[in-house]
Amino acid sequence: MPYEFYKILHFASLLLTFTSLAGYIFYRMQNPSDEKRKLFAILHGIGLLILLVSGFGLAARLGFMSQLPLWVYIKLFAWLLAGAAFALIKRQVLKPMGLYTFVIAIGIFAAVTAVMKFN
Repeated sequence: MPYEFYKILHFASLLLTFTSLAGYIFYRMQNPSDEKRKLFAILHGIGLLILLVSGFGLAARLGFMSQLPLWVYIKLFAWLLAGAAFALIKRQVLKPMGLYTFVIAIGIFAAVTAVMKFN
Protein backbone atom coordinates (compact mmCIF):
# COMPACT_ATOMS: atom_id res chain seq x y z
CA MET A 1 0.00 0.00 0.00
CA PRO A 2 1.26 3.51 -0.69
CA TYR A 3 2.38 5.93 2.00
CA GLU A 4 -0.59 8.26 1.36
CA PHE A 5 -3.08 5.44 1.99
CA TYR A 6 -1.56 4.72 5.41
CA LYS A 7 -1.48 8.41 6.27
CA ILE A 8 -5.16 8.94 5.42
CA LEU A 9 -6.08 5.76 7.30
CA HIS A 10 -4.03 6.98 10.28
CA PHE A 11 -5.80 10.35 10.35
CA ALA A 12 -9.24 8.76 9.93
CA SER A 13 -8.65 6.34 12.79
CA LEU A 14 -7.29 9.20 14.89
CA LEU A 15 -10.58 11.02 14.37
CA LEU A 16 -12.57 7.90 15.21
CA THR A 17 -10.59 7.26 18.40
CA PHE A 18 -10.75 10.77 19.77
CA THR A 19 -14.35 11.50 18.77
CA SER A 20 -15.44 8.29 20.50
CA LEU A 21 -13.59 9.41 23.65
CA ALA A 22 -15.09 12.90 23.52
CA GLY A 23 -18.54 11.49 22.77
CA TYR A 24 -18.31 9.11 25.71
CA ILE A 25 -17.21 11.91 28.06
CA PHE A 26 -20.12 14.13 27.08
CA TYR A 27 -22.58 11.23 27.05
CA ARG A 28 -21.57 10.40 30.63
CA MET A 29 -22.09 14.05 31.58
CA GLN A 30 -25.71 13.88 30.38
CA ASN A 31 -26.53 10.29 31.35
CA PRO A 32 -24.88 8.85 34.46
CA SER A 33 -26.18 5.45 33.38
CA ASP A 34 -23.81 3.50 31.22
CA GLU A 35 -26.30 2.14 28.69
CA LYS A 36 -24.42 3.06 25.50
CA ARG A 37 -20.92 2.30 26.76
CA LYS A 38 -20.67 -0.67 24.42
CA LEU A 39 -21.11 1.48 21.30
CA PHE A 40 -18.41 3.93 22.40
CA ALA A 41 -16.12 1.07 23.44
CA ILE A 42 -16.46 -0.62 20.04
CA LEU A 43 -15.74 2.61 18.15
CA HIS A 44 -12.79 3.36 20.43
CA GLY A 45 -11.35 -0.15 20.01
CA ILE A 46 -11.71 -0.13 16.23
CA GLY A 47 -10.10 3.31 16.09
CA LEU A 48 -7.19 2.18 18.26
CA LEU A 49 -6.63 -0.98 16.22
CA ILE A 50 -6.60 0.85 12.89
CA LEU A 51 -4.43 3.58 14.42
CA LEU A 52 -1.83 1.01 15.46
CA VAL A 53 -1.85 -0.87 12.15
CA SER A 54 -1.67 2.28 10.05
CA GLY A 55 1.06 3.71 12.29
CA PHE A 56 3.23 0.66 11.79
CA GLY A 57 2.39 0.74 8.08
CA LEU A 58 3.69 4.31 7.96
CA ALA A 59 6.82 3.29 9.87
CA ALA A 60 7.41 0.47 7.38
CA ARG A 61 6.94 2.83 4.43
CA LEU A 62 9.49 5.20 5.98
CA GLY A 63 11.94 2.31 6.38
CA PHE A 64 11.98 2.29 10.18
CA MET A 65 11.05 -1.32 10.83
CA SER A 66 14.61 -2.57 11.35
CA GLN A 67 15.26 -0.06 14.14
CA LEU A 68 12.46 2.13 15.46
CA PRO A 69 13.43 5.69 16.40
CA LEU A 70 12.57 7.15 19.81
CA TRP A 71 9.60 9.14 18.55
CA VAL A 72 7.84 5.91 17.49
CA TYR A 73 8.12 4.63 21.07
CA ILE A 74 6.79 7.95 22.35
CA LYS A 75 3.84 7.64 19.98
CA LEU A 76 3.23 4.08 21.23
CA PHE A 77 3.11 5.50 24.75
CA ALA A 78 0.54 8.08 23.58
CA TRP A 79 -1.43 5.22 22.00
CA LEU A 80 -1.44 3.38 25.33
CA LEU A 81 -2.62 6.53 27.10
CA ALA A 82 -5.43 6.93 24.55
CA GLY A 83 -6.42 3.32 25.20
CA ALA A 84 -6.39 3.82 28.96
CA ALA A 85 -8.42 7.02 28.67
CA PHE A 86 -11.60 5.03 28.07
CA ALA A 87 -11.22 3.23 31.39
CA LEU A 88 -10.54 6.55 33.13
CA ILE A 89 -13.73 7.97 31.68
CA LYS A 90 -15.72 4.89 32.68
CA ARG A 91 -14.46 5.07 36.27
CA GLN A 92 -14.87 8.87 36.34
CA VAL A 93 -11.38 9.38 37.76
CA LEU A 94 -11.56 13.13 37.07
CA LYS A 95 -14.37 15.55 36.43
CA PRO A 96 -15.61 15.50 32.82
CA MET A 97 -13.77 18.63 31.71
CA GLY A 98 -10.58 17.33 33.33
CA LEU A 99 -10.94 14.10 31.37
CA TYR A 100 -11.63 16.04 28.17
CA THR A 101 -8.51 18.14 28.79
CA PHE A 102 -6.53 14.92 29.35
CA VAL A 103 -7.77 13.46 26.06
CA ILE A 104 -6.92 16.66 24.17
CA ALA A 105 -3.48 16.71 25.80
CA ILE A 106 -2.82 13.14 24.58
CA GLY A 107 -3.71 14.19 21.03
CA ILE A 108 -1.49 17.27 21.18
CA PHE A 109 1.35 15.21 22.67
CA ALA A 110 1.11 12.68 19.83
CA ALA A 111 0.86 15.41 17.17
CA VAL A 112 3.91 17.28 18.48
CA THR A 113 5.85 14.03 18.62
CA ALA A 114 4.91 13.16 15.03
CA VAL A 115 5.80 16.60 13.69
CA MET A 116 9.05 17.04 15.63
CA LYS A 117 10.20 13.41 15.22
CA PHE A 118 12.35 13.35 18.35
CA ASN A 119 15.45 11.16 18.03
